[in-house]
Amino acid sequence: FSEFLSSKLPMSASNEKNIALIDMDAFFASVEQRDNPALRGKPVLIAGTDAQKGVVTTCSYEARKMGCHSGMSVFEARQLCPDGYYVAGNHNKYVYASMRIIEICHSFTPVVEPFSVDEMFLDITGSIRYFGSKETIAEGIRQEIKKKLNLPSSVGVAPNKVLAKLASKFAKPDGFFIIDNDNKAEILEELEVDKLFGIGHRTKDKLN
Repeated sequence: FSEFLSSKLPMSASNEKNIALIDMDAFFASVEQRDNPALRGKPVLIAGTDAQKGVVTTCSYEARKMGCHSGMSVFEARQLCPDGYYVAGNHNKYVYASMRIIEICHSFTPVVEPFSVDEMFLDITGSIRYFGSKETIAEGIRQEIKKKLNLPSSVGVAPNKVLAKLASKFAKPDGFFIIDNDNKAEILEELEVDKLFGIGHRTKDKLN
């Protein structure tokens, strides 16, 4: 990270608010793949092992390519991915990893707001002068998480939480994306309104 930091532009200040969202990629499944080499590159689903019961909590990108997703029943997932690896999961292990991620975030800014076990909002407005740029912070956090925890993450940076959440989706998987005043209008102009965080089908119809 120090080599990456030294290659960045000179430090500069910004009057624009800058919020980052750290979104861990397929978090539970990624932890299991990290801890069990036999699962790496395989379709992993965190769920109950009963073929008829349970709900998929999350799944690896290998399983997602087969149509699986969080919230679907285990029974349905097994129809799409019969050769998948169904893991019951270990909540304590995921919470511990989440706490370590929060510690890493605090090394970049004191203003960290956990949003869920695998998502954290950071106010990095005051950190840009020290680190040099939003890009340096976003990539630096990703590198530190990968170096210390061997887990992939995606980082979105924007002027507010809603757009930071959107930016993190554009960053996936295992990247970062910046939304600012230079590209904000272009991105939002053609965007379906329900792509914004918190807008469901009913609100989408009303807004349309």
